[in-house]
This record gives sequence, structure tokens and C-alpha cells, in this order.
Amino acid sequence: LETLTQLCIRGLCLMIVGNVQDRLKRNPVFFVAQIVGYTALFGAIYETCPRKSLANSSEGDPVNSSIAAAVAGWATGILVAGFALYNHVVLARSQGPRYFRFYVGALITTVFAHVVLFVLFSRQIEIHIHHYHWSFILSCACCFPHPLSQWCQAMCIGIFLHGVAVFEFDPMFSALPATEQGAQMLGQTLHEGVSNLTSTSLT
Repeated sequence: LETLTQLCIRGLCLMIVGNVQDRLKRNPVFFVAQIVGYTALFGAIYETCPRKSLANSSEGDPVNSSIAAAVAGWATGILVAGFALYNHVVLARSQGPRYFRFYVGALITTVFAHVVLFVLFSRQIEIHIHHYHWSFILSCACCFPHPLSQWCQAMCIGIFLHGVAVFEFDPMFSALPATEQGAQMLGQTLHEGVSNLTSTSLT
């Protein structure tokens, strides 16, 4: 029930902020087909890439390439996101100076809020930005009546749906697990505190 409720809320946000209702009015079959295609494509990539392995030519041992795949994925994602972001800023400028300032300001505010979140709380709690989260934010930003914007939004919605299907709305915040090093540091701190109190009381 909670997952369904969140889906309805985010779907309403996409309809209003992401201008999805306009795409569904113009060509619903094509837009839905785009979303389904990107959901399947991202699902295949997500399930395949971490399980690939490469043979080490010097030793002949299989080497897990999940790190290399992750780096390649991030690099590709950054390039694609940069290209899409640039074109969306250009589209926002074509809507007039007032809309352009609002759009860019909203993007900067969103990025700044996430940076502040990491800087202030990353040492106290574990923060995991799931792909259902960032893809939903990007899908709201792809709101222009332009083919490129529609393709980008369909891709982001597909990634969002895949994340919800696999992990549901998994919490982004959790308590940091107690590690052996942390326990040792805590024990050392307590020992020093007791020693200081003891020496102070004796003197």
C-alpha cells in the first residue's frame, strides 16, 4: 500500500511538473512504448554488467569487472546527462528569461540541497541515493515539448520504474553499522575518559 501511495504521488508530480499529461495526449502509445523499452533496456544492463568477468592475460585468473563496468557506466552517464542538461538549458532559455531563471534556479537548488545533505549528515548516517530517486528528479526536469526532452524523460521514467520494481522505495537513509575500528575507538575514548577522571579525583 505504501509503494502504491508513493507511486500515485510521484505520478501526480510527473503529470504536473514533468508535463507528462501533454505527452500522453499527443501520442500516448509511442510515449508508453518508449518508457517500456527503456525500462527493459536498463533492467538488462543492470542485471548483466555486474556479473561480467574478464580474463587476466598475465595470470589467467578471472577478474571481476564490476568496478570497470561501474566506471564506464558512470562516465557514459555523465556524458549523456551533460549533453541532455545543456540542451534542456537551451530549451529553457527559449521559453523566456523569467522561465529560464526559474528553471536554472530549481536545478541549482536541487543539486545544492543534495550536496548539503551529504556534507552535513554523511558521517552520522548512511546515505544511498537510489536510482529511483535521481531518475525521478531528472524526469521532472525533462518537461519541454521537444523530441529530445521526451526521449530523456522516457528514459528517466524507465529507470525510475525499474528501481521501484526491484527495490520498491528502499529508504535512502540508514544508521551506520558499528565497525570493529569504531568499537575500538569508542573503547579507547572511554578508557581515556575514565583515566582522566581517576587521575583528577586522586589529585
